[in-house]
Amino acid sequence: MRKIFITVMMVLLVVMTAVAETFTGCVVDETQAPVPFANVVLLNAGDSAFVAGTTTGADGRFALTGIATHPIVKITYLGYKMLVLNAAGSDLGTIALEPEATMLGEVVVKGQRPAFKLTSEGLKTEVDQQRGHPECGTNY
Repeated sequence: MRKIFITVMMVLLVVMTAVAETFTGCVVDETQAPVPFANVVLLNAGDSAFVAGTTTGADGRFALTGIATHPIVKITYLGYKMLVLNAAGSDLGTIALEPEATMLGEVVVKGQRPAFKLTSEGLKTEVDQQRGHPECGTNY
C-alpha cells in the first residue's frame, strides 16, 4: 500500500511539473537600464492566490515557474509604480517600470543622551542633565 501511494505521488509530481509553465521577462526603468532585485510574483487572476515569486537578477531578467489558470504577474520595486500584467504567453518580453515621485513632508529628528553609561569602572550616572518633557513643564 505504501509503495502504491509513493508511486502515485511521484506520477502526480511529474504531471504537475510537465503542466507548469515558465514565465520569463526583463524589467527595465524609463531609461531602458535593467532594474536589479525587483519583486516579481505570479498570481491567479480569479482569487489573487500566490503561485510563485522571485526577484530579478542584476541584469533585470527573471523566470517564474508555476501552475496558474489565469496567470497574472505583479512587479514591484521601491521608487516605481506597481505593474500588473496578464501573462498571456510564457515570454513577457521587456517590461518598463514608471518612476513614482513621492514628496515627503518635513522631518524633525530629536535625540537625547542617555543618563546612564556603562564604563569599565561600573555604571556612570549624569546627574547634571535636565530631563523631562519641556511642553509639560516636568523635569526629573
